[in-house]
Amino acid sequence: MNRPPFARQALALALATTTLGAAAQTTPAAQLEKSQVLAGGNVVTAYRVPVVSSTGAVKYYDMSFVLGVSTAGVPSFSKFTTAVSPTTQGINFVAGTYKASDGKTCQVATSMLTGGRQQVSISCNNAAAGDPLSLSLSTGLIAGHPFQLDLTKAGIGNITGYAQYAWGKVLYAYWDGNWGCLENSEIVSAVQAGNQISIGGYNLGNVQICGSILTRQ
Repeated sequence: MNRPPFARQALALALATTTLGAAAQTTPAAQLEKSQVLAGGNVVTAYRVPVVSSTGAVKYYDMSFVLGVSTAGVPSFSKFTTAVSPTTQGINFVAGTYKASDGKTCQVATSMLTGGRQQVSISCNNAAAGDPLSLSLSTGLIAGHPFQLDLTKAGIGNITGYAQYAWGKVLYAYWDGNWGCLENSEIVSAVQAGNQISIGGYNLGNVQICGSILTRQ
């Protein structure tokens, strides 16, 4: 059937638009490597996972699942949950009461220092055991950091992306080996991911050797 010239032009334009639209589509994907992943016990949580739609739109989600192991030693996961992420990430810490992975109750307090650094004070205790622990950390680069000399000596600046964490020291540890290694005057790191804070213990060097997850109550 012959079509009028204007009809053929309209059809060609429609086909071209459809082709361009298809070419512009992307493969839907979740970019887990760009999220903050924390694990505590058998629960794995990923905060602010970028999820790309077929049109290229990006939304951020918080996800978690429970990792189980069968009697035969085969891993599996269950209780998968996901929600649009409204949370604070990285080095913007949220004050409040937290529970550590070993049962300690921790009070997290924040304040601003000269130059825009955020200071983070963490005081933990287990009422039943009576084993207080206190940490002091600050965000920002090593230059001008309150613990600049200690961090420089430990080689913290050699850690790729170190500025994405707050760094500090153990001010007081009632007993040796808190969360696997923390003792008085040792170096610690912290990063906020959603309602959790991940603590890393580095002894006096720049390799993490222990840590804990604090969950906001």
